Amino acid sequence: MSQFELPALEFAPDALEPYIDKETMLIHHDKHHQTYVSNLNAALEKHPEFKDHSLTDLIAHLEKVPEDIRTAIRNNGGGHYNHCFFGKCLYPVDPSSRPERWLKRLSTNSVVMRSSKKLLPQRQPVNSAPAGPG
Repeated sequence: MSQFELPALEFAPDALEPYIDKETMLIHHDKHHQTYVSNLNAALEKHPEFKDHSLTDLIAHLEKVPEDIRTAIRNNGGGHYNHCFFGKCLYPVDPSSRPERWLKRLSTNSVVMRSSKKLLPQRQPVNSAPAGPG
């Protein structure tokens, strides 16, 4: 019985184009991430007493994991965890937020920043004393 499974992508594999192409996304998810999951499960098969532990519990308490699988749990469990987190950070591009709109916002903000820099020398720091007892 496999404890951990490869989560499905939360979007179509081509949804991140042109930034990440479909082939790269499929290789990364279906092969690279799957390898972490497979290796993690293979390590846990050697010690079924850990089958009910969560991934975060295993990683957070590596000192309790038997030494013969500790490195595999750290590397593959960590890889699986990181890739799950990575997957949650990705999302398809909304057509209304194309780079041109961001560049326009950035240039507008730059004008505001340049004009407000004139005010900065007039402001006093909240605490200009050095830190510590000195």
